[in-house]
Amino acid sequence: TPTDTPTPTASPTPAGFRHELAEEFTVGESDNAVTYRILEFYRADELGNPASKATAYGMFLIVVLELINPQDSRIALPREDFRARSAQTWHQYHRDATEQIAFDDRIDEQSLANTGVRSGRSVTGAVAFDVDPNNSYELWITPAGVADTPEHFVSVGEISSVPEL
Repeated sequence: TPTDTPTPTASPTPAGFRHELAEEFTVGESDNAVTYRILEFYRADELGNPASKATAYGMFLIVVLELINPQDSRIALPREDFRARSAQTWHQYHRDATEQIAFDDRIDEQSLANTGVRSGRSVTGAVAFDVDPNNSYELWITPAGVADTPEHFVSVGEISSVPEL
């Protein structure tokens, strides 16, 4: 009699989609759709000006991006769904540091912490993540709302290789 053949175990594969800098991509569908274009990465120990600044516990990873609204209503950058992650951990953008971007003369971008985008419009600005400077990171973007997939990724790489402000 033939012997049973064990069912092969599926090999894990990276979920989602990978994107390059300056590539436009949409995450989510219909009322949860948000379109992104990641433009640049920078790093800094502090953000702001001498009168008001945020100091990183690790290093600030600054992400410059264009946020495009394909929905019929006003949107903002979805903080819970736009994250930086390493092999060890993940981070939401740092709200206080992100607000300081508007006051930092080294970068000519607005803060996206409290910026709304009207239907059919786009806005370019930046957010900051407080990350471990000894790790490699990627942006991890998921659809807003209840769906967590498909996931979208943009490689950042080693923080030490990111240009300093």
